[in-house]
Amino acid sequence: MAESATTLVDLMGRRVSADPETPYFHLYDETVTYGDLWRESARYAAGLRKAGVDRGDKVCLIYPTCKEFFFTFFGALRLGAVPVPLYPTLGVEATANIFRDSEAEVVATIGWFRKGVEESQAGVSTMRHVLEPQDLEADAPVPAFPAASDSDTAFIQYTSGSTGSPRGVVLSHANVTQTVAFMAEAAQLTRDDVVVSWLPLYHDMGLIGCAFTPPSIGSPLWLLPPDLKNPRTFDPSGLPVHQDGETIVKERFYLDKANPDILYDQITTIDHALTRPWTVLKTMRREKKPIWVESICSEGNVHVTIGAEQYMIGGDGLLMPFRKGQPAPDLRHFNELKK
Repeated sequence: MAESATTLVDLMGRRVSADPETPYFHLYDETVTYGDLWRESARYAAGLRKAGVDRGDKVCLIYPTCKEFFFTFFGALRLGAVPVPLYPTLGVEATANIFRDSEAEVVATIGWFRKGVEESQAGVSTMRHVLEPQDLEADAPVPAFPAASDSDTAFIQYTSGSTGSPRGVVLSHANVTQTVAFMAEAAQLTRDDVVVSWLPLYHDMGLIGCAFTPPSIGSPLWLLPPDLKNPRTFDPSGLPVHQDGETIVKERFYLDKANPDILYDQITTIDHALTRPWTVLKTMRREKKPIWVESICSEGNVHVTIGAEQYMIGGDGLLMPFRKGQPAPDLRHFNELKK
């Protein structure tokens, strides 16, 4: 299938026609079929058109791993617009810089990230709308979809910014479909294989390699949260708070990369009765500077010492434990910032 598909829309459309009731992916005990994707992406396309999005317009996507990401991505793609997937916790100014650089006029996100997205939007006069799924699920006429060519831009992929400011890479439909065909061939992927990914959807391998390659063959896809530490436990920071048969509560701590005096205390509840996790975020400021010591080890990893405990620092500021069962940072050294 991938060899004859010249655009990403064509690749996915052919799979929809061949296997409309076949699952595209499984996520959070939910299954989305190829038919579901096509129906909902048409609906989201109508919502984007209602917001003024047209062919060639850039649409930033700031989502966690969720079905709404796919509905928005393919809704924009089918309109002829250009999706721009972004790292959700890149930071206010870095996100605003990408808004400017990409010349996007619309950003789609969810309530978890809206406050930060609006702060980024405030510094970019050309960014017209912040849209959430409920805005895109409005009952509006499905527009006529233009035909795409292999030389048209499929989407813009931004680098992580680990060695400098994030840079946008413009990918044509030909770039994407040919890469998908190569990856499927190199992996010797078949319909009998099962693909499992916990890579984020704003990552090129997570998106092209893991999300777009399976449909070219019809392989089932299982998506997991990108901050999963290993496939057996949803415990990215090693700091469980509570778990029983119905509910899991995890606590994670992030440093603000732009202001290292700030620590974010994020508590996420995953309840089987809910469709997605529920998160509460507290912002803390360190009380005394001496309790904070940053260092770089011989392997180049950044560490921070808080009280008597030392933690590794991930690229997004996530504090990671050195040992199993390590306690959380001692919050007595911090004051919560009230809104």
